[in-house]
Amino acid sequence: MVGFYGYPKSTHRRESCELTRKLVEDGSFPLCIIGDFNNIATTKVKRGDPDCLGWFIRDFCEALMESDFPNMPIEGYPFTWWCGQRGVRAMKEQLDRAVISRSMRKLFSSCYLRNLLVVS
Repeated sequence: MVGFYGYPKSTHRRESCELTRKLVEDGSFPLCIIGDFNNIATTKVKRGDPDCLGWFIRDFCEALMESDFPNMPIEGYPFTWWCGQRGVRAMKEQLDRAVISRSMRKLFSSCYLRNLLVVS
């Protein structure tokens, strides 16, 4: 298991993608990478702020797809980050996740993440 914290500044997001690529290069052994990737894999896990940089979503997805590392399923509230604003300025994203190698998934097929955040 590897803990991951992606670069929070958008100017360094490509470096996070490259680090992800290096971590998942050899998917033949059981591996789980869990943490705050500071990146989203799809706009479906984002609410608010429609100006999303397509290149860093694409780079991140490519890094995971090239190595066949799927997201571990998440239960509960789908968003793990909130900007603290309300109304039209509110923005929520799923930045925290776990990705797992296929060999890890075979060993722990019923594993999932549970977001304990309670939203009222």
